Amino acid sequence: MAILTDQNHSDCRSRLIQAATEVFIEEGYRASIEQVAVRANVARQTLYNHFPSKADLFAEVIKQVTAALWLRWMAPLRACVSACSASALPSAPRR
Repeated sequence: MAILTDQNHSDCRSRLIQAATEVFIEEGYRASIEQVAVRANVARQTLYNHFPSKADLFAEVIKQVTAALWLRWMAPLRACVSACSASALPSAPRR
């Protein structure tokens, strides 16, 4: 019998989220939990051990995708704001 470690738990959860993201993109919300479990190579009960419902899994996918998009858009924006702010600062008076 395998012992479930925190790392195994985290890896399984990550696989489930990745599989769910792919399946929801392909099939939409109508995708079945079984499709996600098969894609993640886990038993359906394992999926339910991590996410009590399809809605909970979908919400986590949306949360993760939104966070990834936010980071992707914010990095260039922050760089632009920093560059613009630095160039807009008045130079120090010369002595």
